[in-house]
Amino acid sequence: MGVVKVKPLRIRSIIPISVSFCGFVVLNNLSLQYNSEGLYQICKVMTTPVIMIIQTFIYDMTVETRIKLSLAPVLVSVVICTVTDYELKLVGLMYASAAVQVTYM
Repeated sequence: MGVVKVKPLRIRSIIPISVSFCGFVVLNNLSLQYNSEGLYQICKVMTTPVIMIIQTFIYDMTVETRIKLSLAPVLVSVVICTVTDYELKLVGLMYASAAVQVTYM
C-alpha cells in the first residue's frame, strides 16, 4: 500500500525527545500532587501557547496568524477557568513550569 514507510533510526537520535516527553509527563503529574485538577489542566493546555511564545521571542520563529487566532479560544477558556478555580501552590507551579521547559528544550 505504501502508506507507512519504515525509516531506520538510531537510538541516540531518539533519546532526547523521549526524555523530553517523559519529563513532561512526570513533572505534570508532580504538579497535580500539589495543585488542583483545574490548574493542572490549565498548565497542560497552556503548554502550546507558551512554547509558541518562546519560539517567537527566543528562536525568532514566526507563526502564522491563523494559528495564533486558533489559540484564542484556548486562552479565553484558561481565563474563565482561572477565575473559577485557582488552588495554586508554589511547588506545584514550579513543577508545571519545569514541565514546559523540558518540552521546549
